[in-house]
Amino acid sequence: MNRMFFALALVNFIAFAYGLYYYSGQLSEWNPIFWMFIIDCPLQALFAGFIFLKMSSRDEKINDKYLNRNEVKGRENEFEQFVNFVSVGAIKYGIWTIAVILIYSNYFLVGQDSLEYLMLLIAHFGLFLEGVYFAGGSGFSRKWILISFGFYLLNDLLDYIIGTHPLIPNEKIGFIATMTVGLTFLSVFLVKYLGEKRIKIIKLKM
Repeated sequence: MNRMFFALALVNFIAFAYGLYYYSGQLSEWNPIFWMFIIDCPLQALFAGFIFLKMSSRDEKINDKYLNRNEVKGRENEFEQFVNFVSVGAIKYGIWTIAVILIYSNYFLVGQDSLEYLMLLIAHFGLFLEGVYFAGGSGFSRKWILISFGFYLLNDLLDYIIGTHPLIPNEKIGFIATMTVGLTFLSVFLVKYLGEKRIKIIKLKM
């Protein structure tokens, strides 16, 4: 067992548990069918935790499976594509949270809760780095690109049409909504770009 990956899995599971606590008030006001669209960052932490747990159990880096793409088939390939899907979310919501805390710094970074949000700022930078680490190792298939666009754009729609977004000041909400949709496109294309770059590097080494 790879202890580092196991430790990262535990950290992400703890982050998920904290996220449920953080969103508990908001979750109590919504039908459970919408919960997965409310807990954006905690959901990515949960997914990342399971990915790291799988990596720890097989004692290999996620990119080791990509040295020969022809060997990655069936269910295993679907898992690797799911990793790309999670990568999109981790990058998107990592950047989103950092940006929102800084944009509303006079709301989040003052008073008795400022230390908590400073820690959240650091934690979400970590989430972003996890997304970059996971990104595109086996290439991002067209099917999973469409799935990623579909899920994350639906999330954006629900966030700013019916109000499932995290509780933030109404000031600049139009800008935040536009930024969020932009981050969906940016994150998908970044994962695809990183995947293409990594495949080229691997081919050069072979």
